[in-house]
Amino acid sequence: MKKVLLFDPAIGSINLGDHIISAAAREALQPLLQDSFVIDMSTHTPIGIFYQKHFMQDIDLKFVLGSNLLMGKLNGRFRQWDINLISAKYIAPVILLGVGWWQVEQNWNHYTRRLYRRVLAGDYYHSVRDEMTKDRLNAMGFKNVINTGCPTTWSLTEAHCRDIPRSPASAVVWTVTDYMPDLERDRFIFKVLKDVYDIIYLWLQGSGDVNYAKNICGDDFQSLQLISPSLAAFDNFLSSHDTDYIGTRLHAGIRALQHRRRSLIIGIDHRAVEMKRDINLPVLEHNELVDLPTYIKRDIQPFIKIPTAEIDRFLQQIF
Repeated sequence: MKKVLLFDPAIGSINLGDHIISAAAREALQPLLQDSFVIDMSTHTPIGIFYQKHFMQDIDLKFVLGSNLLMGKLNGRFRQWDINLISAKYIAPVILLGVGWWQVEQNWNHYTRRLYRRVLAGDYYHSVRDEMTKDRLNAMGFKNVINTGCPTTWSLTEAHCRDIPRSPASAVVWTVTDYMPDLERDRFIFKVLKDVYDIIYLWLQGSGDVNYAKNICGDDFQSLQLISPSLAAFDNFLSSHDTDYIGTRLHAGIRALQHRRRSLIIGIDHRAVEMKRDINLPVLEHNELVDLPTYIKRDIQPFIKIPTAEIDRFLQQIF
C-alpha cells in the first residue's frame, strides 16, 4: 500500500473556490488514492517540521493540489505557500497538480529558484494551470513542466458542453469578490442582471463577500435570494435550478459549467484571462464589460479546448 501526501488548499481556507479546486484534483488522482493511505496537509499554514518530519520522509508520492501557489519571491513576509529552505528538506519531492502563478510578476530571485529546485520533484512532470505559469517555471530552469489546464476544467469536454443551454434562463446566480473590489464595475454588473433576469441568486464564495455585496446593492440587497455559503449548497442549487451563472468568482463559474449551466465569468485578474486564452473558457474581460447585456441575450455555445494529450502525459507517469 502506498502512502500519499496531499498539500491541500481547501484546508484552512476562507475561499470556497479552493474546495472546488481540491475536489477536482482529488478526482483526477482517484485511481491512486482509492488504494492508498492518504495524509492531508494545508498549503495555507506553516509546516510544523518538529512533528511532521517524522512521517514526511516515509511517503511514496506528494502532490500540491492546485491553486495560485507559486510566486517569484519567497523570502519576503508574504508567501502563498509557507515553505523555506529548511522545511523543503522534509517536504521534497513534491509534484505539482494544476498549480498556477500568484500574480503577473515576471521577476524571481535566486533564493526562490533554489527553494523550488529543492522542493519540486525532478523525476516527474509537473502539471500547471496555464501557459504563463509554465513560462515562469521554464525561465527558472524547470523543463519538466506541462500545461494541463486546471483540473476543474478537465471534465468540460465537447460532449459535456453540448448539453449546456445556449439561450438565457430567467434566473441567474451571481458572485462577487471581496478582495478585489470595484464598486463601479460591480454596480454596473448588478444593474444589468436586474434588467435582464427575473430572479438574482447570490452565492458567497468568500468569507467577506456578503458585506461587499451589501455595499454594492444598498437597499436592493434584500431582493437577492441567498444560497448558503457552502459548496454542498451551491452544488444542490445548480443541480436543481434552471439558472445562468454570471460573476467575478472564477471557480464558481467553472463549477456551474460542471453542472451544465450557462456561465459567464467576469475576468478581474490574470487567472481567468489566462484560462480564456489557453482553453477558451467563457470569460468577459474588464474592457469588454460594456457588452455584457448583449452577451447575456445572445445564444452561446461554449467550446473549451481541453489539452487531453498533456493531461494523459501527466497522469500516465503516476498510475
